[in-house]
Amino acid sequence: MKRLLLLSSLLLGLLHAASGQESVQDVISWHPVVQKMKNGAFKATLSATIKKGWHIYTATPGGDGSQVPTKVSFHSNPHIRLTGKLAVTGKVRTEEIKELDYSINYYENKVSFSQNLEAGANTVLEAAVEFQACNDVKCLVLTVEKFNLEIGRLSRQPGPARIGY
Repeated sequence: MKRLLLLSSLLLGLLHAASGQESVQDVISWHPVVQKMKNGAFKATLSATIKKGWHIYTATPGGDGSQVPTKVSFHSNPHIRLTGKLAVTGKVRTEEIKELDYSINYYENKVSFSQNLEAGANTVLEAAVEFQACNDVKCLVLTVEKFNLEIGRLSRQPGPARIGY
């Protein structure tokens, strides 16, 4: 009986501790939007809202190589032509780590990744963002968020995209 009580107490303690763990969804929320521009042109934007005290690394994070760079990718689609380079809007924070003689680069609060494109038909652009959310104490597991961005010549206003593919 004592063993059962001890085991139950231990299990409840572990469950309580685990419930205090934050998940990626608790610290980063993604907001995908597609805007129709002119003449079959569109802009796909993936915006992240980052919880206070947390950050995601830039594409060139610096550091000792253990920092995971944020990568945005688009799945090839014969009906879509990406135009120009991926644009990033967000303030890069550079933090010197003097004890280790390097610096790291990351985004806090919010960051947006935008890609201009042309589409010849109503179609879906599959996009993915690979990133790692960190604070001053820990980093969460590497995460890949996937999005299905609906692109259509008949769209009149920017609209939300579906998440997941």
